[in-house]
Amino acid sequence: MKNFVLIIFCLFLISCKSTQSKSDSLQFGVNLNTHPELTKAERSLWFGFSFGLGTCIQNEGASYNNFPISCEVTARTIMAQMYENEPDKSAYKDVYARELYSVYKAGFIEQYVWFFHNQKEWNKPRNIEKYKIWASKNLTTHNQQTKFVGKYQ
Repeated sequence: MKNFVLIIFCLFLISCKSTQSKSDSLQFGVNLNTHPELTKAERSLWFGFSFGLGTCIQNEGASYNNFPISCEVTARTIMAQMYENEPDKSAYKDVYARELYSVYKAGFIEQYVWFFHNQKEWNKPRNIEKYKIWASKNLTTHNQQTKFVGKYQ
């Protein structure tokens, strides 16, 4: 599992526009005391999300308040793939990871991100109406979540 996460992060960094260090780079700070309700497995997912989103934002020269949709899509995809590769799904007491994984498996991560996290600069993705129909049947009680356990500062 650790090797898989490392591979995902390496692929993510390669896919960003620039992986060159900048003289004004910020440091990624982790706060393991945030969100005490999370299990260890859930905290790992949110760390993957936080690190992935933050790294993409830094590489894009963007900010946490205004960044490309691709950053959020990649960060949520990392979460879904981490969940997919966790052999003990009972380690997740919250249904969020399972529901996000179902979105990922259905091929609607970009539509999900746009629907729940839309920034005015983001373009409406294709198949948004197909996503809405799918979501109305498969995410009937879904509560969108964003939990940072670390940020670039």
